[in-house]
Amino acid sequence: MQTGQNTYTKEQLEEMYQYKPVTTEWFVQSMRRKLREDRQSVNAGEVLEHSYLDDSYENCTDIFAVTKEAYKEDIWVCRRLEFLENACISDCVIEKNEITVCSDFNDPKQLNLLQLEFYRDNYDLAAFFAMMQMKRVMGEEPPSSGWFKNAINFNYIKEIIEDEKTDFILVEDYADKYVCQIIKQLLQLWGQSVYAIYCGGDIFLEEGEDARDTVTVSLEEAEWDGSLCSIPYYNIYHGEAYAGTNLEYILETLVKTRLKRELAILLAANDVFDYLETSFYGNHVQMMSDSGLHYFKNYLKFGWVGDYLEYLSDIYVYDVKCDITVQTEYDFSIIIPVKNSVETLKYTLETCRKQDYEGSYEIVISDNSDYGRMEIYRYVKELDDSRIHYYKTPRNLPLTKSFEFAILKSRGKYIVPLGADDGLLPWCLSTLRSVWEQYPREDIVQWERQFYAWPGFNGSQQNQLIITRKYIKGQWDAYYQSKQDYLARVLINDNHIYSLPLLYINSAFQRNYVRTVYEATGRLWDGASQDVYIGLISVGLHDRILNIKYPLSIAGMSSTSVGARQIQLRTQDKEVYKKLHTEVSKGDNVAVYVPGVFERILPILPNDVSNLYLALMRGIERKVFPRAYMDDIFDMYSIFKKMYGRIRLDDERCDSCLHMGRFKARQISKEFGQWYEDNIYVPLINARRKVDAVVDTGKKGYIEGENTEGGITVDASRYGISNVFQAAEFIAAFVRASGEDSKSINWERTE
Repeated sequence: MQTGQNTYTKEQLEEMYQYKPVTTEWFVQSMRRKLREDRQSVNAGEVLEHSYLDDSYENCTDIFAVTKEAYKEDIWVCRRLEFLENACISDCVIEKNEITVCSDFNDPKQLNLLQLEFYRDNYDLAAFFAMMQMKRVMGEEPPSSGWFKNAINFNYIKEIIEDEKTDFILVEDYADKYVCQIIKQLLQLWGQSVYAIYCGGDIFLEEGEDARDTVTVSLEEAEWDGSLCSIPYYNIYHGEAYAGTNLEYILETLVKTRLKRELAILLAANDVFDYLETSFYGNHVQMMSDSGLHYFKNYLKFGWVGDYLEYLSDIYVYDVKCDITVQTEYDFSIIIPVKNSVETLKYTLETCRKQDYEGSYEIVISDNSDYGRMEIYRYVKELDDSRIHYYKTPRNLPLTKSFEFAILKSRGKYIVPLGADDGLLPWCLSTLRSVWEQYPREDIVQWERQFYAWPGFNGSQQNQLIITRKYIKGQWDAYYQSKQDYLARVLINDNHIYSLPLLYINSAFQRNYVRTVYEATGRLWDGASQDVYIGLISVGLHDRILNIKYPLSIAGMSSTSVGARQIQLRTQDKEVYKKLHTEVSKGDNVAVYVPGVFERILPILPNDVSNLYLALMRGIERKVFPRAYMDDIFDMYSIFKKMYGRIRLDDERCDSCLHMGRFKARQISKEFGQWYEDNIYVPLINARRKVDAVVDTGKKGYIEGENTEGGITVDASRYGISNVFQAAEFIAAFVRASGEDSKSINWERTE
């Protein structure tokens, strides 16, 4: 595709944009116009945002041409672009440019030069370290430091460096030696303890000898130079057979016996993280920086190694270990993570406060609202209900961590997680108490959730209320569902994703299960989507899970739902899209999800099916599911078909998702890459069509009436229902009437 120097009018570009997926040609021409009309409003990051660097060189040529043209006066941007262009065209790891040696770490000019040269060659971590030293020398943020604020999790390592309470472990192999040397020097300059680990050769073990015993050899050969300790690791052989290294055993020993705390920042190349994450110690290792493109896989990355609870203590700014083994104080904890959505929370709280349960329970509010937003705090104070315990998160957290924080703060024997637009039916807690009295050994109880779409949600779906079947008040039928049944259902039909025990809306758990998850996985709530992830992990940790055929909660979907908006960020208005994307991804740039070694096989797409398979991969990484699943159960052809079968052409991200998939498919194998090209990429690209702006016609996207199970679907607004509390009252009345005489209540709609 050649765009040359053709120019398009603003009207022509707007017309082109209506056809989805958006083409590279549109991007090139619109950026050329934008740069020509208002150069100051565009930064290099925005130019590269849709450049499809994951798609080899064919779609990059024009992107680089227009970008270099726009930034021809900025030597550092141009040199970074040249480096990326060479990497894309050669489609392999390339030699770095020569980097100027920094002889004076107290000279801002030399440090700035060092930072820019590292940044030019995509050594982002090294550039960050140089920037941190500039800040120390200058006493303020250097003008060129803005880039790191959007680099994944960089604020976490910034805090660690400034706090000076955590050791660093640097694995030097596979990484650039000069970069390692600079980082070691800077860490020592800052008074940080550094353990530099390098390959010392091979060790051959006799029959019966254990690789763990070789750690003694490595530590005996360790050499100290001030705060720097150099330790060799060894390749281990049993006879002629290679058996890995003793690196993971060294890390385990350092964490348990040598460090200031049971946590260190690990600096290592991608290949080292990949090796460690698949080792026996993998549950104690997590890469935190973006893995990046395969061209840069051996560039130095950062992560943590050690105890996850120590890591969480950094994130939540208090020692969380006491919260794992804390004594319970209440029968139940209803936990509600919330962000900015006080208008829906009001009614969710009413469903919690109007429980018919006579025992003790607390309602834990974890307020993850933006800085300066006090509406939720004021409302809780106004209610003055002693059962409501309000906690403000210590920082803006990703959704998964907001849930995790709320769970840690709970003090009930049983935990019932809820969203800030969901609801509980009035008998929820009393029913759960009865179930657990009969089945006291069960970690989890799962039930059938109902559904309510708030006014204003998803256009044609708003006001939809679904009661799934006919229920008799007080009659809950218990049964077990096996691990095999759960997995078979979701792998055969991904519409069953939310029938997993999500420990959210459709299931509750005993608080001591938190420790079970921690001991089994080295984590708590985790993954790209915390509910899908913990649902699969819970299935993997149990042979069977107790279910009841009874309604206890309502899954509410509103325009304020963070989870829904992360999946459904679609709009024809580019500016509205950017605003929504910024809002749901906003945070302090700590504890941001990074895919693990097996997850990196797959593209990350904005749909539930992607979340399902990412969670399965993470379950293998956490050793909850056997490694054999990768070969015996997973079919990549089927996975890619299902994931891309959910991609919508009117999604703003459709085109970038297609290019990402092409790159991932080629990485799996040449044959698989060609299959993807023929069966997914080309058909979807050729399916380009004009997608008109969404117009709310007022027409419902659902059919009202009874189902074969005796349940109903209604337009809730016709019954005067405008919130989840009223929806809960309606469902409760329906269930009570079903147990008596459903004719005793008039279900006729009122106009």
